[in-house]
Amino acid sequence: GALGRGDSALFGMNFPLALLAGLLLAVSGGWSHAAEPQAKPRLGGLGARIEDFQSPFVDARGRRSVIKGDDARHAGDNVYEITKPNVVSYGDDGKPMLHITAPRCLLDRRTNQAESESELSVRTEDGRFAIQGLGWRWDPSSSRLVISNQVSALILKSALGEAEQAALKPAGG
Repeated sequence: GALGRGDSALFGMNFPLALLAGLLLAVSGGWSHAAEPQAKPRLGGLGARIEDFQSPFVDARGRRSVIKGDDARHAGDNVYEITKPNVVSYGDDGKPMLHITAPRCLLDRRTNQAESESELSVRTEDGRFAIQGLGWRWDPSSSRLVISNQVSALILKSALGEAEQAALKPAGG
């Protein structure tokens, strides 16, 4: 189902997908002030292939990310079809914090939004949080990732605060 319309099993319990999405947004809220990778100037008409594609982005709050791909094909009107996209978001220290990978996506360079009907995988650099699903849209200007279907998540207990850890304990013990 759509994000927020179902439940996901996590640690043997059901959690609303909206909670998992909130955790993802909380994780993404820390992206900022990284050394921005430089985009290589690209030229080419419709259908032109670009090897080692990359497109950096800095939002209004200074959060930096870059989308890279093995290659990209100019699909028209500032839209590129990227093969094996890898989105990396950087922290204050310039180190990668979050990775989004997929087999393919479309990137609109006017809005910097990427989307795909394919599967994707998201993980934090420290491995304490991971989520995957099928069908997605990434909007770096709002640090928002929407995963449409077949969403599953892994959150290590160490990634949660005391209140969240207490909520995971079964009733009566």
